[in-house]
Amino acid sequence: MKRSLKVAVTLLGAALLSTGCTTALRVNALRPGKYNFGAARELVVVQSEGRRSAKEFLIEEVIRQTRAAGHFTATDATEEGATMRAAGRTVTVTGAKAPQGPNQVWARIDVLEWSAAPVFRTIEAKKDAKGNVITPERQERYMQGHALLSVTASNSQGRALLAESEYEAQGEGDTEESARISAGKMAIAKFLHDITPTPYVRLVRLDEDDKGEESILKMAKDGNLGGAIGEMRKYVASNPSNGTAQYNLAVFLDASGSFQEALDLYNQALRNSTKDYYSDVRNACQRSLDE
Repeated sequence: MKRSLKVAVTLLGAALLSTGCTTALRVNALRPGKYNFGAARELVVVQSEGRRSAKEFLIEEVIRQTRAAGHFTATDATEEGATMRAAGRTVTVTGAKAPQGPNQVWARIDVLEWSAAPVFRTIEAKKDAKGNVITPERQERYMQGHALLSVTASNSQGRALLAESEYEAQGEGDTEESARISAGKMAIAKFLHDITPTPYVRLVRLDEDDKGEESILKMAKDGNLGGAIGEMRKYVASNPSNGTAQYNLAVFLDASGSFQEALDLYNQALRNSTKDYYSDVRNACQRSLDE
C-alpha cells in the first residue's frame, strides 16, 4: 500500500485469540468520524476571522484538544497569509505559504458569536426531616456564554467535507470571560468529534490447514508478529501458488496496518483458494483501507 495510507490506523497491538476451533488475529483499526478525512493526521488551521481574542483562544483550544486526543497534530498557520474559500464542495487555498501536505485537513474557523450574559436560576429551599425550612429559596446569578463558529474543513485535495458548518455551544462561568471560554471549548469539541476517528477491534481468522506453516503461526501466537511476517514472506516466495500462505501473510499485514499490501495478497489467495471466509476477510480489509 502507499505508505501514507498506513497512518489511517492506530495500531494499538495485535494478539492471537482462540475462537472455538479456529485462531483469530486481533486487528486494531480506526472508524472514521462523521466526516471521513481518510489518512489525514495533521489539522492545519489556515484562516480564522472574527474577534481577535476569541480566535486566539479557539486555535489554542484546537491544539490542546487534538494533543489530548492523540489522533491529529494541529498547526496554527493563520499568520502565514493564506486565504481559504469554499465554493460549494470545493475549497481553494491561496497565499504565499498555503499548506502543502498530502495528508492534511485544512480548516477555516470563523467566530460568529462570542458573548456572555447574566442568567438567574432558582435554588430550591432546603428543609429538615420535619419540613422546617433551613435555607429559603433564592435566586442565583451566573454568567452564560454563547459561542457560534462557522467551520469549513477540506482534505488537501480541496474537497470540502464541511462547508461553512455551524458549531454552537453554551457554557457557564463566574465571569463573562470564563463563560465564553466554557462555551468555546464545547464548540471546538463538537467540531473535533465530527472529524476524529474512533478505534475499534476486529478479529481476523487465520487458516491453519497448511501444516508447513505451524511454526510461523506459533511465532505470531507468541507475540512476534514482525518475525512471523518475515518468515511467512519467505514461505510464500517458496510456495507462490499456496493460497493458504498468501492468506495468512495477508492477515499478518492486515494486523500491522499495511492494508494495501494485505488486500493484494487476499486477492492472490482468492485466486488460489475457494474458501468462503477469505472473501469476507478481504472485504473487511478493503473497508479498513477505505476508512
